[in-house]
Amino acid sequence: MLSQSRKSALLLICALGIFPPVATASELTSVEVTSAQITRERLFDGEVEAINQTTVSAQTGGRVIEINFDIDDRVDKDAVLIKISDHEQSASAAQAAASISQMRAQLTQAKNNFSRYKKLLASQTISQSQYDDAKTTLDSAVANLNAARASRDQAQKQVDYTVVRAPYSGIVTERLIDLGETVSPGQALMSGFSTGQLRVRTEVPNRFAQGIDPEQGVDIVLDTQPAMRIQSTGVTVFPFANTRSNSVTVRVALPENTQFVYPGMLTKVAFKTELDSRILIPQSAIFVRSELTGVYILQGESISLRRLSIGNTYPTEQGTLMVEVLSGLKVGEYIAVDPIKAVKQLKKQHKQARQNETEQAY
Repeated sequence: MLSQSRKSALLLICALGIFPPVATASELTSVEVTSAQITRERLFDGEVEAINQTTVSAQTGGRVIEINFDIDDRVDKDAVLIKISDHEQSASAAQAAASISQMRAQLTQAKNNFSRYKKLLASQTISQSQYDDAKTTLDSAVANLNAARASRDQAQKQVDYTVVRAPYSGIVTERLIDLGETVSPGQALMSGFSTGQLRVRTEVPNRFAQGIDPEQGVDIVLDTQPAMRIQSTGVTVFPFANTRSNSVTVRVALPENTQFVYPGMLTKVAFKTELDSRILIPQSAIFVRSELTGVYILQGESISLRRLSIGNTYPTEQGTLMVEVLSGLKVGEYIAVDPIKAVKQLKKQHKQARQNETEQAY
């Protein structure tokens, strides 16, 4: 039988989970660690900003009678943001409509008189000057009607301006007025931005900006674990430099409706420089538990967990993600493709090892 001291030691080893990694790897799918040619990069700090960022202002005066959205609310394009009282504007529109009716009546009378004077002139009953006066009266009536129509259109616009609509779909960031407040033309009412079209703004040193090739492509690196990379859809290098910072502003466009990116976020902008050899492994093979990041190494029939230091993430043409390994792996080693299966297999072998240890003790 086991002595009391050997029993205690065995229980301590079981509790700590530090059995030698002797699990068999025959049932696990593995992949050989190889190096790949990737493009070396220079990273610069950037900030996400909205391409469409607007402050809506009043285009007519009146009292605010309705506010339909507030800060952090999402709005659709053409949604009614604010309504302003339209008593004065509606009265002006009605007056303009009445003026049009009056001008139409005067135009009809002028047309009839001109038609009559035209016949009288042909029969030499009236003089040429009388005919010219009738023609002038007709032209004046036409001009008055056109002016009345323009006044009506302007008055109707003032009525339309009492309903303030969203210029595009987005998020409200600031409400600058309160219900019941009287506003005047040009007064700021509400601010917001669209999350559909975003870009990243960064400052690049002059010596590096000269070598930027907009056709080569730029990646935006998000501070996630592992880091997420988004390929840009366009690069704009400003044609002038900032003399204070000795840098050039570069704008990098993001794909439309990019998820998990918002204005104000800090990012990294990765500019490609030259090719380099790096170790890349499938992201699915990485085991993450609390602060531990590693992979399961297969050596013959044994399995062991190896801690890794990882870098950037790169997408493949097949849609999978490959993670750059900074340290912890060597070319030629084999890793388990499925870390969950590797954990189960390792636990199974630990259990078998404990049974063997017990049998040998007796």
